[in-house]
Amino acid sequence: MREFSFSFLSPDTGTEESVSECISCVANNYNKTQPNNVLSDRMKKRTVRYDDSNARGKYHTIDLEEWEEIESHVINENMIGVGREYKFVDATVYTQIREEGRTDICDKYIMFHKKDWIEYRKERGEKKYQEPMISKTGVIWVGNTKDVFRFRVFVPRMKHE
Repeated sequence: MREFSFSFLSPDTGTEESVSECISCVANNYNKTQPNNVLSDRMKKRTVRYDDSNARGKYHTIDLEEWEEIESHVINENMIGVGREYKFVDATVYTQIREEGRTDICDKYIMFHKKDWIEYRKERGEKKYQEPMISKTGVIWVGNTKDVFRFRVFVPRMKHE
């Protein structure tokens, strides 16, 4: 921590020049701080990465009134299929990484144990680390599925008028 001690000359003993020198000295030593603006572009693009391998009593949660689960199947080692009727829809994909695959249901929420499930996010491109979009052919690219036990895919629930 820096400490500054400033002394000002009294008008009786100092000249105008020495007083203005002290004022400029104070101005140069005062560094204006910028508030952390959460709405800035830099903060919007900020991504937090984390390791949940030691998670205990923590969950990924999804609201069933806002999202609906759709069927999916593994096409090959890098892609899962969901059907062309969901083309160009942003999806939420949970990947089961442990054999247990524990989930809990509470009211209108499904809770995925963080130790057993990972929420898949895009790994490349302009929308890196965001939810994947289902392609026009009804496919989601998820990368290597070698050690994955299961996928659960959710899409926004359509509002019925």
